[in-house]
Amino acid sequence: MGLTAGWLAAQVNLPRFGFYDLTSGDTFRLNVTNVGNPSTPIDPCRVTAFVQGPGPTPLCGDGSCFLVAPTTLALAAGQSGGLEFASLSTLTAWPILTLPAGQPIDPCRNVTASVEVYDTATKRTRLLDLGRRLIPPSPVQIPPNPIFPLAGLTASDTMRINLVYQPLGPPISPAPTCTVQAAIQGSDGTTLNTTTVTLSPFQFTSLSYTGNASRPLVRAVIFSTPTDPCRNVLATVELLDSVTNRTYALTPPGPPI
Repeated sequence: MGLTAGWLAAQVNLPRFGFYDLTSGDTFRLNVTNVGNPSTPIDPCRVTAFVQGPGPTPLCGDGSCFLVAPTTLALAAGQSGGLEFASLSTLTAWPILTLPAGQPIDPCRNVTASVEVYDTATKRTRLLDLGRRLIPPSPVQIPPNPIFPLAGLTASDTMRINLVYQPLGPPISPAPTCTVQAAIQGSDGTTLNTTTVTLSPFQFTSLSYTGNASRPLVRAVIFSTPTDPCRNVLATVELLDSVTNRTYALTPPGPPI
């Protein structure tokens, strides 16, 4: 049957990305990460990813419109993978994800996908799309902490996590506190920088990490306890110029942690 519209229609629970316009000098990257806990044994998740460009049909079965051909990634907890395409002209890219036949749902509940577009020459990110779970959390799961996307950092780039405790409603005495562990991890799950803080209402904190010449892929990770007070802590992640401190990319605050 090939890559038909029916094949995609069977994957309605997977994140659906829109089109991304690229010009010559842009590199498009689709990042896929298993954000599960490596200490909790579970089978890897297999996900098939591809990037389609303009073509004669919504999904071309003959492969003539692929920018990146279908690739199956097998990701254990803490692992990441991805696809890249360096554009040489003005065109449109459409990333698509699907689960291979026979892949169980549960091992994929902690797998997320995100998109970044970076300058091919300077390697600096110019667009960063939010991370999205492949499969919605189980109804019995506690709502997860926010998911932030992978981003590549050059030696001139810094990733910064910002956390602020913004309570709702009238003040409560004694004010409940929230203990937050923030970390910046590499694409292999290695912790590159971390901090644990206890926040009271209206307090804030941040954590930073600067890249290097190899352009490592890194992401922000947040854990919090207890649940109720931490629902009032908001998190954002920004990419900064390491010299001027000017922000050039920002993931807006998602749901409270």
